Amino acid sequence: MVDPYCCALFTRYRAKHIIHPGFNYNSLKNDVGLIMLNSSISFNYLVRPVVLPTLDFDSSGYPAVVSGWGTLALRGPSPRLLRYSNTRLLSIKDCYNYYRDRISASNICTLTRRGQGNCHGDSGGPLVSDGVQIGIVSFGQPCALGLPDVYTRVWSYMDWIKYHIR
Repeated sequence: MVDPYCCALFTRYRAKHIIHPGFNYNSLKNDVGLIMLNSSISFNYLVRPVVLPTLDFDSSGYPAVVSGWGTLALRGPSPRLLRYSNTRLLSIKDCYNYYRDRISASNICTLTRRGQGNCHGDSGGPLVSDGVQIGIVSFGQPCALGLPDVYTRVWSYMDWIKYHIR
C-alpha cells in the first residue's frame, strides 16, 4: 500500500471479517469476503480507496492489472515489494475449456504468458481494469504456467457487498 522508500508504514488490524454464506471451499464458488478494519485509513496520493464496478464488465482481450504478495515461483520465496502483472481478460467460454464446471458466470478469467500470473499467496488480491476492481484472485494452476487465472467477478456480488458495507 505504501512505497517503502517514501513514507512511514502503517498497520491496521482486522476488527471483523465476513465470508459469503454460500462459500464452498472445495469448489471455490462464492469465493468472496470482506474485512472490516479496527481503525480508519487516511487516504493520500499513495493510499486510495478501491473503486467498485457500477456495471458488469466482460470484454475478452481487454487489459487489466493483478497485484499481490504471492510467491515468485512454485515453492519459491515471497517478494519484498508488492508485485503486479499486466494481463488480458479471457472470455468465460475460453476459460471453461480449461476448467469446465469450476467456471460460472460469477468468474472472470485472464491469460498471461508463462512466467507471469498468480501464485501462492495472491488469493484475495485485486484484478483492476481502468481503475476499477473487477475481480478478486480465486484460483488457477500453480504459479504462472501460462494457463488461465480465475477471479471472483466483483459485479456478481455487488448487492451483497453494499449490504455489508453500508
